[in-house]
Amino acid sequence: MQDITLGLQRALESGDCVLFVGAGINHYLKDNENNKPPDANELKLNLIDNFRLNIDNPENYNLSQIAQLLEGRGKRKELLDIVKRCLRGLHPDENLKWIFSRSWKAIYTTNYDNAIQKTYDRIADPKQNYITIPSTKHMIQYDTRFDVPIFHLHGALFEEESPNIIITKNDYTKYLEKRRMLYEQLKNHLLVTTILYIGYRNEDPDWEMIVNELKEEFYPDPIPTSYRIDPFTDVVNKELLAQQNIFTLDMKLDEFVSKASSVINEHDLETSKEALKHKVPEDLKDHFERNPAATTRLLNSWEYVNQANFAETKNVNLFLKGDKPNWSIIDAKNYFKRDIEDDIWDKLVDFATRPKQQVEANKILAPAGYGITTLLMTLAVRIIKEKAGVCFYLKPGKVLIEGDIEYAAQLFTNCFFIIDDITANIKNLKRTLQIIKEKRIPAFFLVGSRLNEWKQHNEIIPGDEFLLDPLSDIEIESLIYFLHDNNALGELKNLEHDLQFQAIKKNYNKELLVAMREATEGENFDAILLNEYQNINDDLAKSAYLITCCFFQFGVYIRDNLLADILSVDLVDMYHQYLNPFTEGVVLFDELDRFKGVYGARARHRLIAKVIWERAGNPSEKHLLIIETLDHLNLNFINDAKAFENFYRSDHLIDALQSFDDKVRFFEKCIQKDPDSPYIRQHYSRMLRREKRYNTARAQIDDALTLDNSAVVLYHTKGLINKDLMDSAESLSIARKYLIQSESCFIQGKRMNSKDAHFYQGLSDLYLSWATKCQDQTESAEYISKAESIINEGLSKVNKRDTLWISSANIQRFLGDNPTYIKYLENAVRESPYSTIARYLLGRAYRKQGNYQQATNILYYTIQNEHDEYRSFVEYALCKHYLGSTYKECISILNQSTLYGLKDPRFISTLGGLYFLDNQISKSDEIFNIYKSKNFDIEELYSIQFRPCHPSNPNKVYQLTGRINELKSGYCWIETEQFYHHIFCPGTKLHGLHMQRGLHVSFHLCFTVKGTIADNVNSA
Repeated sequence: MQDITLGLQRALESGDCVLFVGAGINHYLKDNENNKPPDANELKLNLIDNFRLNIDNPENYNLSQIAQLLEGRGKRKELLDIVKRCLRGLHPDENLKWIFSRSWKAIYTTNYDNAIQKTYDRIADPKQNYITIPSTKHMIQYDTRFDVPIFHLHGALFEEESPNIIITKNDYTKYLEKRRMLYEQLKNHLLVTTILYIGYRNEDPDWEMIVNELKEEFYPDPIPTSYRIDPFTDVVNKELLAQQNIFTLDMKLDEFVSKASSVINEHDLETSKEALKHKVPEDLKDHFERNPAATTRLLNSWEYVNQANFAETKNVNLFLKGDKPNWSIIDAKNYFKRDIEDDIWDKLVDFATRPKQQVEANKILAPAGYGITTLLMTLAVRIIKEKAGVCFYLKPGKVLIEGDIEYAAQLFTNCFFIIDDITANIKNLKRTLQIIKEKRIPAFFLVGSRLNEWKQHNEIIPGDEFLLDPLSDIEIESLIYFLHDNNALGELKNLEHDLQFQAIKKNYNKELLVAMREATEGENFDAILLNEYQNINDDLAKSAYLITCCFFQFGVYIRDNLLADILSVDLVDMYHQYLNPFTEGVVLFDELDRFKGVYGARARHRLIAKVIWERAGNPSEKHLLIIETLDHLNLNFINDAKAFENFYRSDHLIDALQSFDDKVRFFEKCIQKDPDSPYIRQHYSRMLRREKRYNTARAQIDDALTLDNSAVVLYHTKGLINKDLMDSAESLSIARKYLIQSESCFIQGKRMNSKDAHFYQGLSDLYLSWATKCQDQTESAEYISKAESIINEGLSKVNKRDTLWISSANIQRFLGDNPTYIKYLENAVRESPYSTIARYLLGRAYRKQGNYQQATNILYYTIQNEHDEYRSFVEYALCKHYLGSTYKECISILNQSTLYGLKDPRFISTLGGLYFLDNQISKSDEIFNIYKSKNFDIEELYSIQFRPCHPSNPNKVYQLTGRINELKSGYCWIETEQFYHHIFCPGTKLHGLHMQRGLHVSFHLCFTVKGTIADNVNSA
């Protein structure tokens, strides 16, 4: 009988082996009634019998063909139920228990059942914890020293409530991209490990597909050395397989187990533990000895601050340019203290000294760039320096796992957990708090979040909230001394102290990061970053920085291997030839897994990443980078899956694609990546809705609901699309049908979640829209009444009511009741003071009334905290202009919101117009020329967006006199004494006035997105 080869023996002894499992292991399984489970042929016959299919020669058809036939008849669910029933309750024999008592790098299986999991459950002392991964959405972090991932290549019937398995011919096509991503990960395993196949006969179509896909993945190189167990392979096929580095062991599985168990030495787990032990902090070494798996998993996700590396070189230079500080900076107190620190510290001390501790969660909220990370790290170090307890700090990009919290809190008393950017983990936090509260495990959570991201979540986390305010006078003084001590005053260095103070104070309501860079470098923040980008003297390095920023604007690292693939360069070459010489200090690499040595790239700060992605590079280059990235993303890696979700959910990123066809291709590729996700199709339909392709949008949202009709948000999207179809329909009878369909969607969503304000708002807006469209006054009044009624119902049931007050205000505006319209908007702001939309609408209403001071008061919160809300900045700047502020002051206001503002025609018109009025003509031309790179429609290009008031009288329009300087076909240019530039006049005959060269005219000075324009032209 053939012996076990030495190579396979060593791989099995070391645990350096990947296992592939096919249906042939059924011979070593039995069901609850002590019967062997059916093979593929028996399953096929079972289906034919159950569905009474009239097939004369069943042997002519395989399982996938019969399954395809049933799916075509609408019997997919019943088909899966029967297959599941046939494979339920499988139990292993001793041979399988021996196989799965070995250590494996990973297990891949084409089986639908859970026999492997059942086997692990029956092993008294398994060497590994199994982690089932039936699809990409189930990807979690795992450590192959202690965990073994089980990848179900064809889906898992017993691991999901609504499983999607590959059983029909169409399924193989549908999940092609998904399988490609799995095989890419398998390739990574095979580069350094051996593979063993069990349960596959040579004529098995699954086996043939696996081998062919591996050959394709490794081509032109051969497949790495692999072994298979099969006593039925003939001599010719054995030799053919051996030529492909696949060696066949001519024995049954029980014979293999008998031979292998007699020659394999047990893997020395202690050797593996010793190799890892030196990476474990001293305080945790004893815990590692007792529970290496739990301790390693904890340290992979959490920084144990009590023994952090405080001796590393301080990253002061990077910190001053926007990077987070390292622990040595915090330990040396090389930062300036924030006023709010002591208030939060009191809460931490209360917990540490309380006799009966419970679970607490406090939040620090602030806009981006206000210094939350530094404050959280400061408090973490203060906890250990003042011996208040032990502190764990969640590493960037890591997932909060409740098991880590439970394990750590049981090891130590006074356990503090600090999490930055919590919104990525908010659901996990809520679940963790519930679990440890039920188990009465005390723990203190201190979390930080961007204010706008926190307020967008509906999850309620009990505990105190601390709002990090803009710099106070005391903090500005501290900042100046901090910059002085680090020789970083820059442009402020030669100013007197009072002038230094004023230079920073004028920027006090911006992000701390922005204020520091602008004040010390004397230049606009965006310009500083763009200059930094332009100074990278290598195109490939620029592309690396761009795509890194594309990821990190969402707080996601990009794997170094993925970055190299996108750039089409070797990983080693990428580091040494392209990045290190050119991107030092702008593209930073962090260790994502300290035990495996996995690295990811990031920018210094999310705010910096957002500016670079939005403002640097040209649109075609970014378009190509997005498409290239999408091709290379592998959703079996957690960071890739996070980026993927953020990409298809980001309207800004999708709208940056150059054409409608490009956007369609983007979503079609996304669907290939994850064909079972209803949310990809939802966002696909949202894009189509923005493009006014309403019928196509409705088809996509219908497909999403077919995938998951329990997802409440899908009904809201479908309701909005049907409302769009109603609004755009020319025929009232057709419009009425869409009205009914839209109403049905909103009512269904409301029935499923009666506390979601969006469905009440959707119904109210729908009824108001129909009231304006229908031609019958009685019906119009009826629908106005229905709109108000649904708002009243919503106000009594939901907690976040600002959108409902806005809808109420819209009803009053339709009725012409302006005082009530404003009153309802005031209610919206009062009930939701953080609602930027409510503040914008109320500020705009005040401005239109001429109540400019009231408008600035209501918009001031947004100006302080939400710099992406460019519409509010336009309103605020206009009000300041009408109140008599200087052009320079108004320009400064708008320059705080240029990131997205410079994509909007009204923003461009106003900012360019203010520069023109201030006689900064070159800057004005630069702003107005932006329209050339935007796809503005005709109306946006030629509509007057900004009408300035007269410099000496805010209540008058800016009327000028001048003379016709140049006459062209259909337009002319007017020359004035006040401005260097001539004013464009659209026409040569206006109000009966024929334009002639030298003619003196009066006109109102206005601005479009293209520049100046003369309105209301008359003879002077």
